Order: sequence, then C-alpha cells, then structure tokens
Amino acid sequence: DQILESHEIPNELKYLAVIESALNGNARSHAGAVGYWQFMAPTARDMGLVVNRSRDDRKDLHKSTQGAAKYLTYLYGQLDDWLLVVAAYNSGPRPVLNAIKRTGKSDFWTIKPYLPRETQNHVLAFIATATIMERLNEYIEPGLPTNFDWASLNDKAQQFQKSDMPENPLLKRFGKEELQKMADRK
Repeated sequence: DQILESHEIPNELKYLAVIESALNGNARSHAGAVGYWQFMAPTARDMGLVVNRSRDDRKDLHKSTQGAAKYLTYLYGQLDDWLLVVAAYNSGPRPVLNAIKRTGKSDFWTIKPYLPRETQNHVLAFIATATIMERLNEYIEPGLPTNFDWASLNDKAQQFQKSDMPENPLLKRFGKEELQKMADRK
C-alpha cells in the first residue's frame, strides 16, 4: 500500500498482483513471466529489477512492487485511465493504443471489443477482485482476522501434486474426443 501510495497509484491496483500471481512470488506463466507482478525479464530490467542466474528481484515482494509502481506510472502517463492501464499491463500498451486509434475513444468499455479476449477478461477479473476485496468485510461478519495468513493459501495449493490431477479436470468425466465435439459445437 505504501509503495503504491508514494507513486500516487490508486490503492485498488494492489489487487492486480492477486490476478497476476495469486500473491505467489514463485509464480511463473507459460510465457515466462515471474513473480508477484508477473514481469517478463526485459520489462523487469527496464523497471530497475535485477534478473540474472543468481538473483531475481521479480520474486521479492518489495522490489517487484517498486518495479510495478514504476511500470503502472509509465502506462498511466501514456493512457491516462486506470482501467486502460490494467489492460495494457496484461497485453502491453500497443494493443490498447491500437484499439484507441481504431475507435477514437479512450475508455475501456468502448475499446473492449477491440482488445484481445484475454485482456478483456483480465480487466473484468481485476474489477471483480478489487470490488470483492474492498467490500469483503461487508459480506463476512465480523470480517477477516487482522492476522490472516495469506501466504498459507499458496502453501496449501502447493500441497496438491500435479500428477494427482489429470491435465484437464473434465477428462475425469469426458474423453478428449467428447470434449473436442463439445468445443466444435460452439
């Protein structure tokens, strides 16, 4: 919170790390993004983080949040809208700028159809997560304990071995051919 505040970034943007990594510093995407904020190595280095064989600042919550704050500020300087920043954080600024150019508008809801589907869903997931987290105490009485251990959620998730689960959970119930037929009907 303090790092984002010092960069004049809305506090709700901290939930971007929840969407990106589930607050798991060791998270790694299929594309190679790493850490709490899911930085690719070149972007991390551009934001002042060290990424080499012996050190990876993307896995350090404090350092990677500093880098994320710099990147979010950079994106806001280009886009001047926080939802567009969330979109650009996911896809990179080029698809967002192209959608703005195509529509002549610079708000997420207008350009949404012109963004990659993953980016559209990413922004919607961010909105939902931020809304739920900001209003959580309204729904849970008396609210989460102040000492709630968020890190334990990651520890529990790692207890499940990938080998214990099929590659696709639907394969427990349907065969690959049945799933393909269902997908083709869309």
